[in-house]
Amino acid sequence: MTTATTAPRSLDDLPHPPGLPLLGNLHQIKPDSLHLQMEQWAQQLGRLFTVRFGGRRLLAVNDLELGRQILRDRPEGFRRMRALETVARELHMHGLFSAEGEHWREQRRVWMATLNSHQVKHFHAQLMGTTKKLMQRWQKAADAGAAVDVAADLMRYTVDVTVQFALGHPANTLEEDGDIIQQHLDKIFPALGRRVPAPFAYWHYFKLPSDRALDRSLAALRIEVGRLIERARQRLAASAALRAAPTCFLEAMLVAQQAEGSALSDEDVFANTVTVLLGGEDTTANTLAWLIHACCGRADVLAALRAEADGFLSDAADSAIPDADQFPHWLPVTDAAINETLRLFPVAPFYMLETVREVQLGELTVPAGQELILLARAAAGSAPSSLPAPQFEPLKQAESGPGRGPTLPFGHGPRMCPGRNLALTEMRSVVLMLARNFDFEAVPGQHPVSEKLSFTLVPRNLRVRFQRRA
Repeated sequence: MTTATTAPRSLDDLPHPPGLPLLGNLHQIKPDSLHLQMEQWAQQLGRLFTVRFGGRRLLAVNDLELGRQILRDRPEGFRRMRALETVARELHMHGLFSAEGEHWREQRRVWMATLNSHQVKHFHAQLMGTTKKLMQRWQKAADAGAAVDVAADLMRYTVDVTVQFALGHPANTLEEDGDIIQQHLDKIFPALGRRVPAPFAYWHYFKLPSDRALDRSLAALRIEVGRLIERARQRLAASAALRAAPTCFLEAMLVAQQAEGSALSDEDVFANTVTVLLGGEDTTANTLAWLIHACCGRADVLAALRAEADGFLSDAADSAIPDADQFPHWLPVTDAAINETLRLFPVAPFYMLETVREVQLGELTVPAGQELILLARAAAGSAPSSLPAPQFEPLKQAESGPGRGPTLPFGHGPRMCPGRNLALTEMRSVVLMLARNFDFEAVPGQHPVSEKLSFTLVPRNLRVRFQRRA
């Protein structure tokens, strides 16, 4: 490794891992474990270093306070990588996630009006109904003694919740075969994960089988979501009451589009509808799967979760699921287990960004247009390669009470994830239901549970056996 001996003033002063001519460090990178390689380099090279992907030199930031500075200074000082915006446009999903500047601000207003705590509370009964279906699915598996692919089941759960919330459309994949929308959505995140960091846009010149499958799914998705958009337009046209109080994200987006002075296009409506579906699917499901993985073999954590669930649900109308009208501000053990999971297995272990103007990061001057990777998990000291090795300790966190943790699971600053309220409510619902109703254990497999980066952090080889609580 090349190391710097004085305080860096420019990128040339920074340490970097050794690479090859032309390729740089590309030969050391595997797309599904890019985050692990970057975190290992962070452990070796410190808070600021560079890597080369072909002809691209990226700045890596491994410092939590600098990370917060970067995320606060958006969109004026930093933006998402232009490659993300380019790829999102090509996939017809250039919505809030990839938008910048005024285009982002207008869309953000609609998202915040729809994904606030009041709207989530209004959606509560439907959310609880879906949580009960998940419970019944796992009860059947427990009675059969079957090993469960919990990540797949939780994906069904979050699809059902998100499709209902976003489109007002019941998917019900927990009880029936996969919804047609979900079948096509699962091609998009892997495509983003492949294309955004790619050294060149190879798909412009030749297409792999996965690229052709993506094209077919995008075409089918435009037809299916287009039909739902048209139905929503018809509902709104027929009801002044519905225009005044939309019942789902899509209706709210269409009402905003029709408002005087709106610059939202039909493409914006489609892109943001797909974005909210994507954002609510993999992210929450994978976090819950990682939480179950972390709790396997931790009788102390499960006992504490169970005691809290029993107390919270004792007066509920249906004590089998969290059927309370409104969650308390703080569920110490439940929330600590969620926060610890987000610390160790964040949906986004890093952020890929770009400077809009020249900026100062501590002693380092970074020019405009510089691409960078903010290593959020490594900066928090919770990567697998961190020293000391990070541990899952929700009971210690529960004792310390609520507060800002040392991680950035939902981002930070103006572009913090607008779906945070819905995601946390889903996670609380499932954790309370799980603790109240089940014992569970990991099912040993041929390969250990491991991390796979598919734009989000996905667990591989995770299977669990449930037992009904005695």
